[in-house]
Amino acid sequence: MKYQTFQEFKDAVLAEHDEYDLRETWRIGGQGGGSCWDEGPANHYAIEGAPEPELKVLDDIIELAIPDLTFREYKVLIKADVVKRSEEHENEYYGNWTKTGTKEVDLDALWRALQDVMCDREEQAEALRAGEER
Repeated sequence: MKYQTFQEFKDAVLAEHDEYDLRETWRIGGQGGGSCWDEGPANHYAIEGAPEPELKVLDDIIELAIPDLTFREYKVLIKADVVKRSEEHENEYYGNWTKTGTKEVDLDALWRALQDVMCDREEQAEALRAGEER
């Protein structure tokens, strides 16, 4: 791996990507139509959600850290819990509301997962060398 410490890794990532690039936010859904004009029965309607965006920056960061990553190693990283997810429900006036989703690259968790992948890689290389020595 290119970086020896988490701080080197984090500094390199933030040199390439703004902190806001590490996060994607989208509208999951909601309700609109409530009005202060008291025009009779409420005319509420569903607000459709947007498709969940891809967190494309994650692949860029992984490639930055380990350019020669194998597909198997990539699959291990993607299965690791390296993306934090959250939802926010905002109540607005007159019965209107919006639900928003957020997902963000967790650099601490990604660093730990990258370290695990590199340890596995070193263990496999040692096992191959030990097998050749016999």
